[in-house]
Parts: sequence; C-alpha cells; structure tokens
Amino acid sequence: MASIMSAEDALIDGYDVFVADDTTSFFGARFVVDLQRRGKAVVGVYDPAEAEGSGMQRLLDLQVDEVIEANAPPTEFLRILARASSGSAEGHDVSFTALVADLAGPAIERQDPYEGRGEGARRGRLAVVAGASGGVGATEVAIGLTSRAARRGDRVVLVDADDVGPSVAQRLGLVVHPNLRTAIDAVHNGSGDLADALIRVPSGDFEVMGGLANRRDWFELRPVDVSETVLELARVRDLVIINVSSRLEDLPALGGPARYGVTRAMLALADVVVLVAGPTPIGVARVLDWIAEAKPLIEATPLFVAFNSFNGGTFKAAEIEAELRQVYQPGSIIFIPHDRGLVHATWQGTVPNRGPFGKALEHLAGLVAPPRYSGHKHRRER
Repeated sequence: MASIMSAEDALIDGYDVFVADDTTSFFGARFVVDLQRRGKAVVGVYDPAEAEGSGMQRLLDLQVDEVIEANAPPTEFLRILARASSGSAEGHDVSFTALVADLAGPAIERQDPYEGRGEGARRGRLAVVAGASGGVGATEVAIGLTSRAARRGDRVVLVDADDVGPSVAQRLGLVVHPNLRTAIDAVHNGSGDLADALIRVPSGDFEVMGGLANRRDWFELRPVDVSETVLELARVRDLVIINVSSRLEDLPALGGPARYGVTRAMLALADVVVLVAGPTPIGVARVLDWIAEAKPLIEATPLFVAFNSFNGGTFKAAEIEAELRQVYQPGSIIFIPHDRGLVHATWQGTVPNRGPFGKALEHLAGLVAPPRYSGHKHRRER
C-alpha cells in the first residue's frame, strides 16, 4: 500500500486498487476513466454524515467501481477491496496500447495504413520520428520530412512531443509560445482554439506545434492528454509528423516515475514510424536495442530506418544493411547523405530543400506519406 499525492503518481503501475475519498482534489471523472482503462479498480470513500448523501452520489456519478462509508468496519473494507481487486483486470482494458488505440477511435488496418484514406477519411496520417539514440539528427529529419511532404500540397503540421529535449521551435527560429501545452489546454479546457497553438514557418509551407518551453516541465504532459490533442489535430490536417524523444523505457513498470510516457503513447498511435540512427555498427546496435524496447508498441506498424549523415559508399551501406537485416526486417532502410548545406541551414533557422539531404528526405516522404488519393494535386517544385 502506498500514499498517492498527485494524479501523476496515481497513474503509475504496481497496484490494482485505488482508494480515495470524495474530497480528493484531483479525483474527477476523467481521472477515474484513466485509472480504469489502465486496469485499476477505483474505490470511493464517503462520509455518510454529509447532507442527503451528497458524497456517495458524487462518487456514483463518477462511476467508481465500489463505494464504502468512511466509518465502515475493517472487515467491510477488506471485503470491498477484495471484490474490487478481483474484478479490476476483467472489467477494464489493462494494456497501455489498448488505451491509446481506444482514443484513436475505430481501428485502421495497421498493415496498410493508407488504404482507403480518401477525402472522406476519418483522420490524417500520424508519422512518428524518433532517434535510436540522442544526437543522431532525428529533429532535422522530422523538419525535412515535414517540409518535403508540405511542398507536395499536403496540409502538414510538425508536433514537437519530445519531452526530454524539445527543440523544433528553437531550431526554426520560432517563438516558444504557444506550444503543445497551449494546445492541450485548448482541447481539454476550451481555452482557445487548437489552431491558435500552431505557428506557421516563415516559408509558409507547414505549421509547427512547439514543444515544452522548458523540458523540466515534462510532468505537465500526460500521455493521454497529448494523444487526444494529436488525434484532434489529425482530424483537420492531412499529415501530422511527431518528433519524439529517443527514450522510451517503461519506468512505471519498474516502479519509477511516469517518464517517457509521451513517446510511448505516440508510438502506439503511429500509422508509420521513422527511426533515425547513426551510420555505424554502434548505430545498428542501438537500432536493435530500440526496436526491442518498442516492439510491443509498434509490432504491426510500418517502420523505416534512416541512417543519417552517411558519408560512405555503397559497400559500407551494404554492410550496415546486412548487419541490421540479420536480426530485423524494417519496411525500408534509407541512407541520408552528409550535407554541408544542412549546417548552414541550421544556423540560419531554415530548411534545406535542395542538396543531398533534401533529395533523400523527398524519397523518404514518398514512403512515409504517399498521395492520399488519385486526385491529389501537388505543388510545382520551386
């Protein structure tokens, strides 16, 4: 048994039944649903002396699993706890993947996420870009991929959901407010319009939803809230590209804090995943480690591995590909050449649409986000 002081603490794993009285500050309907969808039973304790049983009625309105009087005998508490515990795993979804899949609405065939996605499709595509480790250029790939997809005519938005090192807005020379936190407030609290949380890049090709202004505020982002916000955004855009952290350890399962949950949630929602890695044997090893960690979340999701800043020849590329394919068969393996122009673009806060980097990203965009329907109109290349 452990004491819970905040909603974030309550969402960790490691227990079956959550007990709270009706005056707990963060005890609301949404909180109850979040717990139940994680396979946890909720027991509400009320004071029978309250006028007209208002405490009990509030708990019933929240649809908790069990209610009990605060002055009930210990044997009654034990009976209620035993009944709640035995029913928790059967009555609710226990899988985190099932939770975010439920948020996504009716299932899409994950083996072919683009099939049937015409003008009347339920939502736009969700493409997640992650790094197999830090410092491999996943953010640059996400920005370049977004730009190339937008130049074809898609309505594209880039979301910075990296809660470890958010940097998309800074990289593009944009303001840090509004951002993802603003968007969550708009979706869940009705404080403004979701579109007001988007910033259009100076080129005008695409929009950005910036990440946290301060990465130390990661605890403000609940995975469920980010998931619902991204899905809402996908209902009004053709393609949502989500840049996430390279860290995805399931720390709550080990008794740790609810860290890296946003990355795991985005991967579970993704229609396609791009994994960026360094073009070395160590880079391959980190790709395999990452895939092993992410497999429960992306098992049926197309995965493309992009080795970034590659300056070798075809022989070296063949060696890297052969080493990876001995263990895992991704949808495709792409080698993104080293591009000096990218360094200049980084300092200028611009997107390098020409050169080797831009050409490789155009090819990757065709794999990640092929035209949605035959009548799709592309912009003329500039």
